[in-house]
Amino acid sequence: HAHCSLGLLLRHERKDVDGAIETYRAAVEADPGYADAHYALGVLLHNKRQNVDGAEKAYRAAIEADPRHANAHNNLGNLLLNERRDVDGAEKAFRAAIKADPRHAWAHHNLGLLLKKERQDVDGEEKAYRAAIEAEPGNANANYNLGRLLMNERQDVDGAEKAYRAAIEGDPGHAKAHRNGGRLLQNRKDDEGGEQTARRADQK
Repeated sequence: HAHCSLGLLLRHERKDVDGAIETYRAAVEADPGYADAHYALGVLLHNKRQNVDGAEKAYRAAIEADPRHANAHNNLGNLLLNERRDVDGAEKAFRAAIKADPRHAWAHHNLGLLLKKERQDVDGEEKAYRAAIEAEPGNANANYNLGRLLMNERQDVDGAEKAYRAAIEGDPGHAKAHRNGGRLLQNRKDDEGGEQTARRADQK
């Protein structure tokens, strides 16, 4: 598909977003069943032009052309959740992405965030983060969010520390993982110091 190759060239090498958009439009006009071109058009319209209606239409066209296009399902889910506040539609889209590609780490991660914020489903949230990490062990955000959940909801300090360390290993610049991990270690150090003080007091 020459149009898509040209679109990628314009987008990445020449930073010509308008040219890339027109190229992808030409690609889907020439071949309406070209799922990747619909998807690429949706990404540009959403991220570079904030054209929510156009992006949603493009993602849905990609899915119609290829119902197993996991990235299109995942991006549609993000759009529905963040732009439309359509929680049910977003959850359906994330689950469709996972069904299409069970190892789509970001779809698992995004489902976990939705279950936290909109469903207060801690068990489902934890399961989603763990699935994301199984698919992509170095996924810093999934490890960070698992650590936060283990600390706040499970009081599993060892598990949280392990998850924060994995997040930092995946992304050494992950500020939240550094902050929360450091706070956890400081609290543990303070607790150990308190225990040592108590033991010394008992010995006297």
